[in-house]
Amino acid sequence: MASVLDKETFFVKKDWSEASASTKGYEDSKLLEYYTLQMEKNHPDKKIDIYDPRHIELFCALQKCIEGKNSPLIVSDIGGGNGHLVSAAKFFIKNNITWKIFESKGIYEIYKQYNSDDMLWLDMKDYDDKQDVTLFSSSLQYLKNPRKILKKAIESSKYVILSRLPLIENVEDLITVQNVEINGHSYSWPAYFFGTKLISYIKRYTSIIYRWKTPTEQVLFQGNIVPLKGIFIAGLKKEAE
Repeated sequence: MASVLDKETFFVKKDWSEASASTKGYEDSKLLEYYTLQMEKNHPDKKIDIYDPRHIELFCALQKCIEGKNSPLIVSDIGGGNGHLVSAAKFFIKNNITWKIFESKGIYEIYKQYNSDDMLWLDMKDYDDKQDVTLFSSSLQYLKNPRKILKKAIESSKYVILSRLPLIENVEDLITVQNVEINGHSYSWPAYFFGTKLISYIKRYTSIIYRWKTPTEQVLFQGNIVPLKGIFIAGLKKEAE
């Protein structure tokens, strides 16, 4: 969710089925072609802004995760795209990190050729319990069943980080279609705006360590400016396997 304040780009739908029926989502062939070309021209290792506020907020949470840890930190990055976060994390955090990026099938097929010893792209269906941290950076809201995978993350991780999350004052979630223009082409996909019930859902299973706002990232939604937020959560797993 990039900051867009000059026009409405999210439009409420009745449910996920209605939202997805009018979009091609992340499997749009033109979108996949764009991602392929972008990775070839601009691998994330080539351009890193470690002082981006989004990175600083996230890496402060990661720093907490490595306190007292001698072995490499294993991060499962859900919807991590081209891996730009791990490239930045290597500059910010001195501990060794193994970063696993779980993506939809189409995006995974594009990026898997770039796999290395400490940076792996994997199919989303293969997300398991072999991590210290599960990270959702602007991704939980784009999953069909966000609570189901969030519960799995809490149960299978020592920590869970939610960043760039659209939280609104409603009790209930709202499901929308997000319209995006990229290089002159129009794309769209379903997206949640999470209500306060999400916080209650998290607290049903575990505790929230701390929360933050990202004032540099905001979206216009139903006439209101919504700042994206972050939540650092204690997972239930004791040791990474």
